[in-house]
Amino acid sequence: MLQMTSDPEKPRRDWWDASRVRFVCLTILLMNVGLIVAAFVTWDGRRTMFGVPLGVDYSCFHAAGLLLDRGQAERLYDLDLQDKVHRELHPATLSFERMPFVNPPFFALLFWPLAKLPYSVAYGVWLALTVALFAGGWWLSLRGTPGLSRRDRSMAWLLALSFEPFIVECCIGGQSSAFGFFWIALALDCERRRQPFAAGLAWGMCLYKPTFLLLVVPMCLVTRRWRQLAGFVVTSLALAAVSWATVSAVGCREYSRLALEFLHQSAGTRSVFRHAKYVDLVSAFRLWAGETLSAVDLLLLASLSGALLVALIHAWWRNTDGETDSSSTNEWLWAATLTATMVVNVHMAIYDTLPVLLSLLLIARNATPLRLPEGSLRRLLAAVYLAPWVSVIAAERFGFQAMSWVLVGLCLFLLFACHRPPARE
Repeated sequence: MLQMTSDPEKPRRDWWDASRVRFVCLTILLMNVGLIVAAFVTWDGRRTMFGVPLGVDYSCFHAAGLLLDRGQAERLYDLDLQDKVHRELHPATLSFERMPFVNPPFFALLFWPLAKLPYSVAYGVWLALTVALFAGGWWLSLRGTPGLSRRDRSMAWLLALSFEPFIVECCIGGQSSAFGFFWIALALDCERRRQPFAAGLAWGMCLYKPTFLLLVVPMCLVTRRWRQLAGFVVTSLALAAVSWATVSAVGCREYSRLALEFLHQSAGTRSVFRHAKYVDLVSAFRLWAGETLSAVDLLLLASLSGALLVALIHAWWRNTDGETDSSSTNEWLWAATLTATMVVNVHMAIYDTLPVLLSLLLIARNATPLRLPEGSLRRLLAAVYLAPWVSVIAAERFGFQAMSWVLVGLCLFLLFACHRPPARE
């Protein structure tokens, strides 16, 4: 008969025991690498064995590169032309499927050289670049955490590489979030090493997806990070000049028009976006309450978003000397700002949640001064790690976006830490 009591001298193994977590991470990695290899092997120019095109999300970037290569830069944001090129790449695309390119013109330049290659080869190069950017950003982040043991570092690598938004959305789907992840990691690394101007230069590269900066720029203003703002302005002007040279004034105007149109679609009372793939509070409320938000829904949404924003601004205001402060409180503040950016937003997809890994690392780096119990830290990590694997399915079937509410909980925890700074040791 099985003994239900355990030996009191033998420590009980939790379900998140390190050996089990390592096994799960390795299994996820191997399974998804196998899926990537199978997709390449079975790609016939139309679809893979899974019934979808190879690197389905990458196709919009490749189409943008093709438009530049064909000398049609001024029409880069012509959605009908984009759709035509996309169907040249994937003839089996269904009539209602759309993959528009809505990033700034300078970002399209990355795909101009790739457009000269066959599609499968170009996607392979982009996949390698995605892995390199993500690994580079994670290495920069771990470099600033010298207290981690070798075992903890290997675990951190396994958890990061098997994180669903990276291994599935970016590697299998071909999304571009690793690009933003690298520059955010570089900006935080420069901040840690007290190089504010360089940090601002890195933040400017996140303009490839301006929603990443929705709270970062206001934070720099409130906390008087003037040198970071100067670096950000320098990068912004340089990228604006590159964009102007790439698509001319006509293309820049079309990009501005398209960006405003998508913003209206995201923030309006109705939207054409697939909200199951988005984690911002606007999308989460639409899933729960229905496509058209009622007055009560709007009031609840505004109240929750406003409360988070007010608490965050108050935390910024308490740290107005942030540019010269290297304390753990400053890192809690960055973690809270990054996490809040993902929910207090109008357009944040699940594949854009990669920076939450940086927030978790900042928490781990400063957990000891806060006297955060190890079990609590593991639960935070487990919730953020597991939520993306079920969030899309739960959102589509039940109207519940799990990742959104996990991020809200993490944001509340971080704001609490910011308002009760840890005792220095």
